Amino acid sequence: MARILYGLGQYAMLRGGYRAAHRIGERILRLIKGTRAPEALLLGHGLTGFALAYRGEFTEALDHLRKSLAQYDQPPASLATGMDIGAMCHCYVALVLWMLGDQDESMDEMGKALELADELAHPHTLTATLAHTAGLHLLRREPQQAKTYAEKAVALCMDYEFPHWRALSEIVRGWALSHLGQPVKGVDDVQHGLDTLASLEVNLNPYTLALLAESYGRAGQVAEGLSAADQALTDAAESGLRAFESMALRIKGDLLQAQGASPDEAVACYQAAIDTAEAQGGQALRLQAALHLSRLWQHQGRRDAARRVLAAAYQVFEEGIDAPDLQAARALLDKLGAGRGNA
Repeated sequence: MARILYGLGQYAMLRGGYRAAHRIGERILRLIKGTRAPEALLLGHGLTGFALAYRGEFTEALDHLRKSLAQYDQPPASLATGMDIGAMCHCYVALVLWMLGDQDESMDEMGKALELADELAHPHTLTATLAHTAGLHLLRREPQQAKTYAEKAVALCMDYEFPHWRALSEIVRGWALSHLGQPVKGVDDVQHGLDTLASLEVNLNPYTLALLAESYGRAGQVAEGLSAADQALTDAAESGLRAFESMALRIKGDLLQAQGASPDEAVACYQAAIDTAEAQGGQALRLQAALHLSRLWQHQGRRDAARRVLAAAYQVFEEGIDAPDLQAARALLDKLGAGRGNA
């Protein structure tokens, strides 16, 4: 029964049903309450953790994912659902830790996922792990690394015909290309990936549409980017995939600036992005939004306000000083430290 329900939950998530997947995960755990059923605990906590991570409930997701890993054993049981759940839990732990601000631990956890996937030599598990690794580097604003892992995933997908993972990896590769001097090709890749996902009836739209919006912005197609960002925010509210809502708000703020809109409109988006991330405990996304707001206020001569908002987001980090966002924040804080501006 647990395997059947787990499969239903995975199916629901692929179609944007994150609330339904959460309920199914909790149902598995209710069914086995008070019993010793390691595999059901593995699947129930894993599914619940996946769904909560997508919904932006990062701390609770981390608890379930770690409880799932505590029940993990080697195949064949762990591969019964099509992918090794241990590797997937390590991937999601890595992504959640990044969101929570644990930069170094996040990278260590993704390393464990890659090591396990290599050891298992299971093509579907390895493909999914490479795709998640590409996604983590995207979040870290490391386009070259994101492109490298996305292309590895695409190559495996071509060999073994995993259309969903190929489409998602093409989207990440497109985002990376848009940041590596090929914005037109980047938009084409992202749009092609989105079209493929739509044909498969796979709905990751709040996340993927946010990447399309940012890629449009890099290509100078601001109106199209704003339309994609607005749709991403609408889909986030409807589907419950709130993990990337802050990212979509930050990207919308960037696009409003590029459009020449009132600075107050961009400020409102950045502030909403900060508030959303803070409410979720998403310190990494909060820092990204604070960086963009701080740069805007610096440009307006509001150095004190720029310093305050960025310092508040930066000071919570205790590790990962080599991460691109933290380096950028430190550099900007150093610039803002000299002189006094308007509040």
